[in-house]
Amino acid sequence: MTGVVNTAGGVQAAPMNPLQDRTFVTDMTMEDDVARPVVDGTRIRLTFRAGRLDANAGCNAVGFPLTVEPGRLRTGESISTLMFCGEERMAQETWLTTFLDADPEWSLSANGLLLRSGHEWMELTEEIGEPRPLWDRRFRSVSVTGTPQPLVPGTSILLTFTEAGSLVVEAGCNTMTFPYTTGGDAALIVGNPSGATEMACSPERMDQDGWIARWLPEEPFDGLRVVGNTMTLTRRDAELVLTEEPAQDTVPGVPEPTSSPEAPGGKPILENRRFRSVEVTENGAPRPLVEGTVIDLTLFSDSLSANAGCNTMGASLTVTADRLVVGPVASTLMFCGPELTGQDQWLAGFLGSGPQWSDPSAGLRLTSGTTTIVFTEVGLGFGIEPTELWGTTFDSVSVSEKGIVPAPVVPGTTITLTFTAPDRLTARAGCNTLGFRVVAGTDRLTVDDDFSSTRMACTPELTAQDEWLAKVLTDDPEYVFTGKALTLTRGSTSIDLAPRMGNREG
Repeated sequence: MTGVVNTAGGVQAAPMNPLQDRTFVTDMTMEDDVARPVVDGTRIRLTFRAGRLDANAGCNAVGFPLTVEPGRLRTGESISTLMFCGEERMAQETWLTTFLDADPEWSLSANGLLLRSGHEWMELTEEIGEPRPLWDRRFRSVSVTGTPQPLVPGTSILLTFTEAGSLVVEAGCNTMTFPYTTGGDAALIVGNPSGATEMACSPERMDQDGWIARWLPEEPFDGLRVVGNTMTLTRRDAELVLTEEPAQDTVPGVPEPTSSPEAPGGKPILENRRFRSVEVTENGAPRPLVEGTVIDLTLFSDSLSANAGCNTMGASLTVTADRLVVGPVASTLMFCGPELTGQDQWLAGFLGSGPQWSDPSAGLRLTSGTTTIVFTEVGLGFGIEPTELWGTTFDSVSVSEKGIVPAPVVPGTTITLTFTAPDRLTARAGCNTLGFRVVAGTDRLTVDDDFSSTRMACTPELTAQDEWLAKVLTDDPEYVFTGKALTLTRGSTSIDLAPRMGNREG
């Protein structure tokens, strides 16, 4: 039951957050009694969500963990997209981030929301009838005019907006990812591409990928309008009209699955299983892999891991009734020669395309377009014994260093480790999320030297802490787990961690 607390006097309604699901804007800030207009063409916009504050000052999207207390906003460490929008907008963004970092006082009045921190303050008015956010929505072009060149026949531009500040673009060949923000007066600002698959397509489609990757970030769209399921984007040289599509893992008229398809007995049919390729075909003919390589694929409850002979890839995963819906693919960054690197890129594109899958009882078959990969299971369902670590998240209690150089633990940060059967370790030390393969022996963790990272830009101290933790883990530390505490020891370094309550898998 939500919204109710027990008290000594009985049961009463829990206090509600009066700011939740409301958006406030202003074009003026104040220092004492001196007004400071915002940069031309921008507004400061604050949107309050459950446990989160989203802020924009005309450039990047900045997000804060948030606790709303009576009279004060308590914000946590912010995350931001990483676009450069000119010195004035960047300075305004820095000011707003610093202001919100200071846990400002707040109050509501008939005029709106008043925020104050020291001598600085601002009064914001509420946006009534805020448009539905773009997050997790997909729009496909129905008309595109004024672009540098016409679209290739049979193709369209598909835009997917993610809550993490990424715009995923598909234009007939590869999947490209861009940072984006909506700033100023409902403009859409797209940054330079941050990643892309590298599938081989026709020259016309490859050329289309190229000009779209250059064209989208060229200048902001000064008009963004969403009416019902229709989006219109306009700027000096173009107009795009797009219509909304169902979420990627839904089909019109078919209820959205709430979990992975299940085998008899209720266990998700693909969860925690490992497969190895036995056949790859394209257009019905064999597609040879690089000599001496196979494709290893491990499927977890909400993620996958893959390797085709060089780098290890990871991605989020949703299993629908007939498809693997795969998020952006992250990868280790080893160079293994052009053949293996090309094979990595081909596999990343195949997985990112959302292949169809078949019942794995006689061998898992994945198909995308004219490409099919047939796998055989290599032991997860009947050969991997889980340890007591699997399904548990641990938070650091103390870090001690007996050597000359102390462990570089930044004040206010916590080391978090999550073990996921059968062989995944996710680590966080205050900045990036790191992903490792791990084998848990009786007293030692054997951790692969190759690992994935979100590669966010952080302070030098947090970056050094990430590097230190990666070194500790890839040095294969000894461990002791009593059920109530986990201790890792590597040389003179000792990390004591405690399991979070209620996080064990059933």
